[in-house]
Order: sequence, then C-alpha cells, then structure tokens
Amino acid sequence: MHTNAKRLPKSVCLLTVLATACCGARAFAQQSKPTIPPNEPVVQLSAKRTSVLIIEKFSKNLELKTKIKRVDGFDPAILKVTALTPCRIHVQAIGQGLTTVILTDEKDATYTIEIFVKGDSRLLQTIIKNKFPDSSVETFLVHDSVVLRGCVNKPKNITQIVEIAECLYPKVVNQITVGVTQKVKMKMKVMEVQKSWPIEIFEGDQRRIEQVDLPSAQSPLVEC
Repeated sequence: MHTNAKRLPKSVCLLTVLATACCGARAFAQQSKPTIPPNEPVVQLSAKRTSVLIIEKFSKNLELKTKIKRVDGFDPAILKVTALTPCRIHVQAIGQGLTTVILTDEKDATYTIEIFVKGDSRLLQTIIKNKFPDSSVETFLVHDSVVLRGCVNKPKNITQIVEIAECLYPKVVNQITVGVTQKVKMKMKVMEVQKSWPIEIFEGDQRRIEQVDLPSAQSPLVEC
C-alpha cells in the first residue's frame, strides 16, 4: 500500500528537533529560576564606598538610583549575585569571608561595596545570654571554629560555656577571662552652714569693719 505523504529532508527534521529542545530548555530555565523572598532588606547605595555585613546563608538587596550596567570584582565562593531589576541586585552569602562588589551604572560611575560575611553564631550567643546573664561574652565564627571572648564573674562559668560551645562546633577558641565588676555605694550628707562676711562701712572720715551674716533659707538634711 502506497501513501502520498512526502518525507521531509533530514536537515529540516534536525532543525525542528533542535528548536523544540531549545524551547524546552528555555522554559525549564524560566521555571527553575530561584525565587527571591520579597521582604529582603534593601541597602540604598549613594556613597562611592560602602561596607555591608551579611550573616552566612542570608542575603540582602543592593540598589542604586541609576541603572546598573555591570557587576564586577566579587568572589563567587563567598557571594552569589542575581539581578532583580535594572537598579537592584540580590547578593546571597554562600561562605564566610571578605569580598568586594563593584557596580558600574549607566553613567559609568562606579560604586565599591565591601561585603563581610560572618558565620552564624546567634544560637550560641543567645544560650550564653540566657543561661549566664551576668557574663559579657561575645561569640564569632572563623570557618568551622567558634571564638569566645569576654569575661565572667565566676571561674566555673568558663568551663560551662566552653562545654556548651563544644556541643555545637568542632573547635572552640576560649578567650574568656574572670573579671568581677565592683559596685561602690557612696553615702554623702549635705548640711547647710551659716556663714558671715566682713563688710567695710564708711561714716565721714571713720572706717570700720563689721561681720554680717549672709541670709539663707533653712534647708533639710540631704542624704545620697
């Protein structure tokens, strides 16, 4: 049985397959585009040089008043940069470190942003603050290590804080010292004292000096 259907050339079939594949890839890329949270903090850039602090795994938006033409300089191992609008970019902190983002706007003006990505030690900081309210200890991360710096009022608190930190981090750098804040209570009494003052009096050629009491109101005894 013969059919009247004409076979298409192989080149036309190949082009059709490639076009279909490209359309599918483009659609997949649009669907897989990461969703940026709408409530991210926005840093409005106006100065030529700005410093920004971001906690690891968190992000911020950087915005210019003019359109951004180019983004250069940042370390991709520390930051991931995504364009949101012609005037705004999204920076995601991937790893700890210090990196520099250079933005060039439509007028060829450049803006330098130094971004410091610090590790997230807020959980340990909160535990120390709640369990040891009389201590003054700061926590910060250096790669996989946590550094404890500050002072406590009891030596045993140092061991307790270090043990808690070791449950969360593989290495703990202990820089805590013992220091007692002394509070001195002062007691002071203020009393009013009657005073007199010498006054010169002239009567003709005569001159005499008299002691005159200064007037004052009676004030109660004050204690502090």
